Parts: sequence; C-alpha cells; structure tokens
Amino acid sequence: MLANGTLVWNRFHYIGDDIQASSIKKWKNQSPHILFRWICLLRRRMIEANIKDNEIFELPNQNDKLSLLMIICRGSPKIRITLRILAELVVLQKKKVIFWCSLPANQLLIHACCELLNIWSGCYSSELTREERNAVVHAFTEDPEKRVFIGSWHVGSTGLNLQKQCYHCIEWDAPPSIGAMIQARGRSRRIGQPLAVENLEVTVENSFQNRIMRTTIMKSLPGAMAHLTINVGEVNDSFATGNDDDDIEIGEWFLVDGELIQKPDPRVDNLPANLKLTTTQFLTALMDSKRGGALDSDIWEDEKVDDEFLLSDIEVVHPAEIFNF
Repeated sequence: MLANGTLVWNRFHYIGDDIQASSIKKWKNQSPHILFRWICLLRRRMIEANIKDNEIFELPNQNDKLSLLMIICRGSPKIRITLRILAELVVLQKKKVIFWCSLPANQLLIHACCELLNIWSGCYSSELTREERNAVVHAFTEDPEKRVFIGSWHVGSTGLNLQKQCYHCIEWDAPPSIGAMIQARGRSRRIGQPLAVENLEVTVENSFQNRIMRTTIMKSLPGAMAHLTINVGEVNDSFATGNDDDDIEIGEWFLVDGELIQKPDPRVDNLPANLKLTTTQFLTALMDSKRGGALDSDIWEDEKVDDEFLLSDIEVVHPAEIFNF
C-alpha cells in the first residue's frame, strides 16, 4: 500500500496469505504453469471479495503467454522493468544476472515470469535442502545457458561465490540493513571477478519497499557519522542544547539537483544560508548518493528515437520473437 492508500503489487493483498515461505515448494511443484496458477488464485480471491465484475479480468488460456504477462504487469511497474531487464541483459546480451528479494513471494513471482518466458532461473529459497541449494549455485555459475539467480537477503546473501561469469545484480527489494546489502553485493564482487559489477536498485517512489530503504539509511547514520572525516568544533555548551548538529562542523554543503556541492563553489556561492545542509541532512544525502543515479522508466517510454537510425543501425526484433511466444 502506498502512502496515499493506493493498493499496488498486482493486487497482492488478495493472495498474500496463500503465498508464504511454507508454501513455496508446493508452488514450484506446479511448474511449468506457476504464473497461470497464481493468476487463477488471484481471480478467485477477487471474486470471493465481491469485487465489481468490470474490475475482474478475464482468465486467459494457460498457454497465452502475452495475456498472462499483461495481467501480472498491470499495477506493477517493478515487474514491467524486470521484463525489460530480462529482455535486454539475459535474452539479447546473454548475460547472467542476480536478483535479491526480501519476500519468498517476490522470488516466486520473478521465477514464475522467467519460467513463462522459457528462461532458466535458480530460485534460491528457504525450503531447498543443502544439496538442492548447491545444485542451483553450481548450475548458475558453471552452465553458460543458465543465467538468472533469484536470491533472498535472508537466504544466500552471505558466503556464496556467484562472481563467475556474472557482473549484474538487481536489488529488487530494499535490503534490511546496509550490512546485508554489502554482503549481497559481495557475492559477485569477489576475488577473481575481472570486471566491474553493475548494481541496479528497482524501486517505486513512495512505496513500502522505498520507505524501508529510507529507514535503513536513517539507521546507518550513526555509523556514517563515526566513519566520516569531520572537523569537531568547540563543544562549548552544545551538549546543553541537545542538538547533535551543533557538535560537529562539516563545512557548508548544499544539495543541488541531487548533487552535493561544498562552498566555495560558483554554483552555490550565492545561495541563501538557510539552504545549507545540517549534519543529519548532509549524511542522509551522502548515504542516498551511494545508491547511484536514478533512471526514471517514464523517460525511456517518452524518449524520441529516430526511425531511420533505429532501422539502419539496430536489428528490430518483435518482443514475441525474443521470448518465443
């Protein structure tokens, strides 16, 4: 649920109680029609909840892949961008990718979409035995045709060696802590990794997962303050004020279009003093900047592409051909 009360996540609130860690194995056993079973359950729960008929979708044939994807993409920008990532990196460029999730249901959803698209995926979830987990890791790291690993922040984010042939990680859900995020990224950024690893964070503004990320950043501020190189000013009576910002002098910093700029700098020299960041604001912005640059998917949709350039320089492939519809 968003902050304004809007319900998203593929109407997941109707079926959340049916898809939990204890039932993941049962769902996997319904292969190769996991996504179809998911949609059937969703439709049945919507009918039981007395949803208006015009808001309930028609159930497509289990082999109608395009219609199934259209239903599951409705209301979920994260799934839409995930399909684009799979098409670009996995199908067209034949790259290996790692997804990190917080909920078993999200692991299952990505796994179901990959299954529908005939893309192998190793769903490293909690119900697997040690032998089954080893088999998933071995297949992903050794077989060049097996390109998708779906892990959990709570299962597999420490101790695994996934760096072989893989240098793309997608943080599909917010990590529970900065430490968990660093550990998970370390599964691919290890000794023997010859290339730079690209980390993508998939997030929706004002969503529950985005709020978790903001909370995680706030929890890490004391540690960031301890590690930051700062000049400690004269204490005087600052402790009496109870204002931590009075205890530490960080200089004059401003946040301009997402960029941290310190005086003296021509870009901020004439800005009013009330726009100067406090210590807490500065550290929050600093931690936020470590998440990397943001790309709005709407920008990609609206981007103007010259048809002549597109047709002359790039082979045009229909999505149905990419995913073998």
